[in-house]
Amino acid sequence: MWQKLSKAAKNPEFIIWIAALAYLGGLSPFLDSPIPFCIPSLFGFDSCWGCGIGGSITHVLHGDFVGSVDYHPLGILALGVIVYRLVTIYKDANRTVPMPIPAKDESAEQDSEQNNNN
Repeated sequence: MWQKLSKAAKNPEFIIWIAALAYLGGLSPFLDSPIPFCIPSLFGFDSCWGCGIGGSITHVLHGDFVGSVDYHPLGILALGVIVYRLVTIYKDANRTVPMPIPAKDESAEQDSEQNNNN
């Protein structure tokens, strides 16, 4: 299993999503102001739709589904999309590719037919 995970870990997107989920899972959903990681919050805006989804994912990772929907109604869906993407990356990294069947070269067939006719 570790070998399969190491194949998926070669994809930077896989690492970024795992790190983001670990960060959100490590935050306390009950803090009034978690450490902001979005640009609008860093520039002094009160909130943005991205902060709402991040907070919503934090709540759902802690099992608080009602709080998740209160934060942002699409947070659970966003988490599902992220998990689906992680599974897709994992499967793609561990896919065994069958040997391709060589295409028939039509010009070679025509040459061999001409040689047989002569």
